[in-house]
Amino acid sequence: MKAEQTIDKSVQAGRAIQIAAMVTTGLVALSWLYFGRLYLIHDPGEWWDAHQQLGYPLYIIPLLGVTHILGGVGVLIPNVP
Repeated sequence: MKAEQTIDKSVQAGRAIQIAAMVTTGLVALSWLYFGRLYLIHDPGEWWDAHQQLGYPLYIIPLLGVTHILGGVGVLIPNVP
């Protein structure tokens, strides 16, 4: 009887870890999609102050938005390294 109980607990623990990993992946993907959308929708002049301190040119801001969105979609695709 004890062997059956330990197997059930390990299966439940594995399921909980799997669910936690899926939720975390979803939250990371949603945050990348959200910030990518912000980069694309907002006026590049609003981002200029932050990127000027880093030395980035103004034309790179929409490119950052596209890469954020592609990264968020890429994280959601299963079985791709």
